[in-house]
Amino acid sequence: VYTGGNSANRVPGAAITLSTGHSITADGNGFFKLEQLPPGPVTVTASAPGFPTRSVERTLVNNSTTWGSVHLQ
Repeated sequence: VYTGGNSANRVPGAAITLSTGHSITADGNGFFKLEQLPPGPVTVTASAPGFPTRSVERTLVNNSTTWGSVHLQ
């Protein structure tokens, strides 16, 4: 989860919710990782105080890493 024009500007502690019903909090570096999710389309939504809530769409595939970076403006 990041802000501004540079993906290195991370947002620590952002709340992450997936359309699968899973949720997690980004770590102190703005990163999150969920494993053993079902394959198929998913919406990743991130929110943090002081930022608008944003979402991205991804398609999950078995035995593959899918990046779900969310840009909070």
